[in-house]
Amino acid sequence: MKAEDVFARINADHPEIAEIAHEVDPPFILAGNVIRTCTLRGLTPEQLAERTGLTLRQIRRIQCGDSNPRLLTIAKIAHVLGLTLPELLGEQP
Repeated sequence: MKAEDVFARINADHPEIAEIAHEVDPPFILAGNVIRTCTLRGLTPEQLAERTGLTLRQIRRIQCGDSNPRLLTIAKIAHVLGLTLPELLGEQP
C-alpha cells in the first residue's frame, strides 16, 4: 500500500484531517527526515541504497520528495537508519 492510499483512507474516516491535509506534505517530510538522519549517521545515498537493497535512483527520488514510496520501502529505510516508522514519517521539531 502506498502512503497516498493510507492518507486517503485516513481522510475518509476522519474528515477533520482532510481540512488540514494541505498543510502536510508526507513525501517532503520523509525526504527531510531521510536526509537529516543520513547526515547524522554519516551515510551517503549510495550506502543507504546498498544497505536497503534499493537503487540509488530510488533513494535520490525519495530524498528529493519526488517519490511516493510503498510502506515496505519506507520500512526498509527506517530499519537501516535505526528509526521506527513514526520517527521516520513524523515531523521533526
